[in-house]
Amino acid sequence: SVEHLRRGDVLAAVTSDPVPVQGCSVERLGVLRYRPAAAPDFAERWRSGRGHDWAAMPVVVFNDLDTLQHDMLRSRGVDRPPPVVHRVPTSADFLAAVRCGLGWGVLPEPQLQPGLADGSLVPLAGRARVDVPLHWQRWRLGSPLLDRLTAAVRDAARTHLRPGRPTGAQ
Repeated sequence: SVEHLRRGDVLAAVTSDPVPVQGCSVERLGVLRYRPAAAPDFAERWRSGRGHDWAAMPVVVFNDLDTLQHDMLRSRGVDRPPPVVHRVPTSADFLAAVRCGLGWGVLPEPQLQPGLADGSLVPLAGRARVDVPLHWQRWRLGSPLLDRLTAAVRDAARTHLRPGRPTGAQ
């Protein structure tokens, strides 16, 4: 997101980077909670005792910049890369890949909840989570349209994000 702002491709972006891009203002929106999950059959296949074989399970990542899954592995005591990594760089397809059992992934709670409710996903590692602080960066220019967009983003953040301080992978 920040690179798009730097290049001038966009006028505003939601980003995890709190440092304002030159010419932009930044405001904290809240925290998006992510939790590790998998398809029920996948989770059962990789069960090991009372937990899962984190070191052996295939994983789904968004792209090369996505460290959420690796952060979760480190929090579970796994320091080596997963044996199989699938890159799925769209949000809906990432969710579909996890639902299909391609691997486990760390999903944002708003995207995860329907799958937990209908049984197509199960949480891994109990209450494990990663909280990611999100920020709104926008160019500092007078624009009624950009002001309306900013107001809509703030409203969405109040509805869907947690106000609290972030925690690392747990």
